[in-house]
Amino acid sequence: WGGSRIFLHFDHMERRSGSNTSQGLAKRFSNTSNTRRSESVMVRHLSHHLSAHASVPRFHTALGKQSISWQDRIADLVESVPFNIFIILVVLTDFCFFFINADNASRRDVGEDAILGVELTVAIIFVLEMVLKFYVYGVIGIFFNTWNLTDFVIMIATVVSVVLDMSTSNKKNNHDLTHSVVDFSSAVPIIRLVRVVRLFRIFHILNTIRDFSLSNSVARQSDVRLPVLICLDILNRAIELVSEPGVREYVENFISIEDLRWVVSVIQADKLYSPDIQLDETLPPDVRQLLGGGPPPPIQKSLDISVVEPVRPYGNPPETIIADLGFRDSPDLQLLMLDVGTWDFDVFRLTACTDQKPLLFVGFYVAHSLGIAARFKIPDQVLIRFLTQIESKYVNTNPYNNSTKAASMVASVAYFLDQCRVMDSISPIETFALFVASIILDVGHLGVTNSFLARTHHPLALEYNDVSPMENYHLFLAFSVLSQPDCDIFASLSAPEKSQIRDLIMNFVLSSDMRDHYILLAKLSAKLIDQTTGLDLTKDSDRILALKVLLHAADISAPAKPWRLFCEWQKRLDQEMILQGDAEKAQGLPPSMFMDRELISQTSSQSKMAFANIIAFPLFECVVEFLRVMRKGAPNSMVDMIKQAMSANKTIMVTQQTNTNQEGSLSL
Repeated sequence: WGGSRIFLHFDHMERRSGSNTSQGLAKRFSNTSNTRRSESVMVRHLSHHLSAHASVPRFHTALGKQSISWQDRIADLVESVPFNIFIILVVLTDFCFFFINADNASRRDVGEDAILGVELTVAIIFVLEMVLKFYVYGVIGIFFNTWNLTDFVIMIATVVSVVLDMSTSNKKNNHDLTHSVVDFSSAVPIIRLVRVVRLFRIFHILNTIRDFSLSNSVARQSDVRLPVLICLDILNRAIELVSEPGVREYVENFISIEDLRWVVSVIQADKLYSPDIQLDETLPPDVRQLLGGGPPPPIQKSLDISVVEPVRPYGNPPETIIADLGFRDSPDLQLLMLDVGTWDFDVFRLTACTDQKPLLFVGFYVAHSLGIAARFKIPDQVLIRFLTQIESKYVNTNPYNNSTKAASMVASVAYFLDQCRVMDSISPIETFALFVASIILDVGHLGVTNSFLARTHHPLALEYNDVSPMENYHLFLAFSVLSQPDCDIFASLSAPEKSQIRDLIMNFVLSSDMRDHYILLAKLSAKLIDQTTGLDLTKDSDRILALKVLLHAADISAPAKPWRLFCEWQKRLDQEMILQGDAEKAQGLPPSMFMDRELISQTSSQSKMAFANIIAFPLFECVVEFLRVMRKGAPNSMVDMIKQAMSANKTIMVTQQTNTNQEGSLSL
């Protein structure tokens, strides 16, 4: 994320990003004298398998060549198809000469020196292969993978057998075998037999070649490109070119730097298709707005961003909060309350401890801990009734889209606002709107996708003309609850503030439709390219865009959470997708991708890796960069926790997928 280009090319990002994207992994291997080198080598080994096992998009969004290290060049050689085919031929040659070498008569016919020469050549090739792999993957990379370790052992056995064979042959030629202190001749057949095992490595190499072809195919099919970033990169490089003294004088009559910078600003501000109507300044503001000649009159805010106060933790003791909510006190519940503001908060345990009412608990606690209830004068009973009514409208028979997920989203948003200090850069009413949006984001969710509703002509799809029917339904239910006087948490707001917060909530919830995923990602990424003219948190539009992305990230945060939580969410998502697949079959429709009950055991890991690597991880890389920019580059351990969780999950998914492929190749 530097200068005028952004690289989210996951196949090469981690190998070149040093310790920043592998901190969780570094803790396990930090005992070496060169930690940064160990991290780089280990991540290089892992990113190779990420690219080899599909699901990893080549998410490159810029042009121009990058410097490639010798380690990367040699890695590309070792992982190439021709190199692996060459090793297969060497292994087969070694295997054939094993039988020739086993028969003394054959050896005399062919020529003992020629046989030993071939074996010595094979041994040298194996040694060179070991050296190259050690250089690319390092000691950790060799011993981390079962196949690499097996290769290493067999290659050592091959070299030792050749050396002993040559030693025995020399002694026979010199007729001094009887004078040898140690007779290795009996060990040579055993060592040669070990070399036969290397033939099985052919299956591994063939599997590697197959994965290489598969990864290229998937890369072509799942190339995730953001054209806006490519366009901005071209324009920024054009500005650099035009700025050069020898070029500027030549082109200044045709185009100016100011013109190019204006184009960049229009793209970054997302005003490419917005009219720029110039009207007489003497016209009244409302008339100018009616004619499209200016922004709407600003709402007079009684709560300005300048009055944001430092966040203070909720002062009441845990047992008081638990009693206020009517829950039975327990040590587990008290400890869970203290964990609500952490990234590894276990919402599943909370659901079990609160009689399936996690949203009531988390929403009440967050409203007080962030100062929302006090600032907006929300009585506890009104807040409790609002949360209770909303939670009752969640369909908790859904395995995934239920009130447990809603509680997790609220906790994740609270983590962004508080621990990552986003509240320092936004207004209180924006904080309030984001908090409410996270509570209602999936209320009434039917456990199916918008595509399913449209394909089956569901009444919701008909009512909302197939345009985000589920998100519109969430808003309808939420504002229906808010219209009840005893649930109106907006009662203390003025009329303009109510209008503003309603607009914010609608914008936040409607933007959570997955069809807008790449639009949000592209817009925020474009803002983050150039920090001098890009993201400006003093502008309402930029803050709203950033908050939309944060809410969307909280919605799909499972792959960025600790592994145990990620797995539980994936299991629940699989169950919900199976139910949709069954419903599609019942209506005579083919099951959507990854939703066929008969194939879910085969596709679950693929869907997990695909969603994490193509959807979630690129979004969270953007979120992490936004949080860094917002903090002006200042270190933030809370942001690092997100990066560590993602890095650890990538490692585990790669290991599991590698083991699965190994088992598949062995079964062949």
